[in-house]
Amino acid sequence: MHWWTWPILAIGLIILTIVICRWLRIPQRYRIQVIDILVVPMWYIVHETMGSRFGTSYVLWFLLIWWFVGAILAWFLMSSGWSFRSFWRKYWVWTGLLACVLLIIVTILGFVYH
Repeated sequence: MHWWTWPILAIGLIILTIVICRWLRIPQRYRIQVIDILVVPMWYIVHETMGSRFGTSYVLWFLLIWWFVGAILAWFLMSSGWSFRSFWRKYWVWTGLLACVLLIIVTILGFVYH
């Protein structure tokens, strides 16, 4: 399996999740969005893409740094009046968006250094 199949699978997974969420009307029923569903699979796809292309995956280090940033954000924002629930929701969405950005960066670097 080539390394670039993982980003293609990510695009397919995103499209499939959007279609299923719209078809089942999940956002209206359960207050859950597409990015909420895709957080963990996106991190797995980033891990597999990075490992397949570069031979090693630094996803764990990215997650540890992101956890440290989240701890600082939690301390700052919750002292400013944010509730834990609203912070956790935003942090979960930001985590999914970070995984998407890292996948784009790894894919571009993979094609540049191919």
